[in-house]
Amino acid sequence: MGRKCPVVSHLMFADDCVLFTKANQANCESVKHILHSFQSATGQMVNWGKSSVFFSSNISVNAKSHLTNVLGFSPMEKGSKYLGLPSV
Repeated sequence: MGRKCPVVSHLMFADDCVLFTKANQANCESVKHILHSFQSATGQMVNWGKSSVFFSSNISVNAKSHLTNVLGFSPMEKGSKYLGLPSV
């Protein structure tokens, strides 16, 4: 989450999950594959319509657009909240 912070790869809250990864095509494709595998293995369905992606500020607009399309998620809007808390 930061250069001198502990490494965090995911957070889980009841039936919600927050995943962290480097913003590149291979990782985004892996996340999508893992989510599809999760659905198959558990019978639980990912709500793709409620799923979103958030990028750090050091990524280009073109890369954000491309990776958002790879994932099939909507981009998280500024000021949005997650579990009632500001997402940023």
